[in-house]
Amino acid sequence: MAFTHVLIPLDGSELSQRVLAPLRSLLGADEVGSVTLLRVLDDSDDEAAASAQLEPLVGLLSASGVEATRRVVKGDPSEEILRVADEL
Repeated sequence: MAFTHVLIPLDGSELSQRVLAPLRSLLGADEVGSVTLLRVLDDSDDEAAASAQLEPLVGLLSASGVEATRRVVKGDPSEEILRVADEL
């Protein structure tokens, strides 16, 4: 297994979700152990809506046989991505 854990920051756009297609090809080769989909929000954004938007993506990855989770946090994107990466 080449990667034990992959953190994928997404901004909620359809374009950002396209990263999952190449990842799925890696999944077929058993190259990825687990995946965390991360969405970083502004203070005014709705966490429940962002989490709901990630749920089908988690399901898609899970159906491919990979352990997938979602995480939604608020704050500065660059700081939060680094913080979450450090936690993983």
